[in-house]
Amino acid sequence: MSNKKLRINNTETDNLISNLRGEIGEIINTWVLARNIMVEANELKTSDPAEDIENPRLAILNTIIDKLEDEIVAKLSELSEQKIGQLNFHFVQVKLNNFEKDVENFQRFVKKNRFHEKRNYDISHKELPEKWAEHKLFLIPYKTLIERIVTALRLMKKIDAEFLGPSSKYLWGEIRKRRYKPLYPA
Repeated sequence: MSNKKLRINNTETDNLISNLRGEIGEIINTWVLARNIMVEANELKTSDPAEDIENPRLAILNTIIDKLEDEIVAKLSELSEQKIGQLNFHFVQVKLNNFEKDVENFQRFVKKNRFHEKRNYDISHKELPEKWAEHKLFLIPYKTLIERIVTALRLMKKIDAEFLGPSSKYLWGEIRKRRYKPLYPA
């Protein structure tokens, strides 16, 4: 058996799926934190952009928002990787021999919206251009970020529906009730 086949065979399905579910939970948790900080930042904004630039508290909040959004981009990018043995949708798809179309759609959306490129140039796994003029700036609109989170969440719910059965809807409902309580882990 090849290394990949051995890895697929030896990986416990419940271990893989529960860890993937936890990763989705971390993404949602990060999004909730970012959204709450966005509300705080909007409360501090004034009608004068020059005054806003001078406000150190607002600058700190905007920096935190950027970092949290970058973390979401990086995690979504990693979930779309096609590597066996790492926590991603492809590994689950191969392990369960299902969800091929859904995983391909997720990967296509992530690629189309340049999440990998942003991660590789701005966030982690940084590729250094040889010249200053070759540096790139990637902006991913907030709406696109939310759409990818929702896509990942829907795919995870489909996986859970197959793996956990009918109880998955109830369990996801229970988790949703706790989403905004920071005492619960993702």
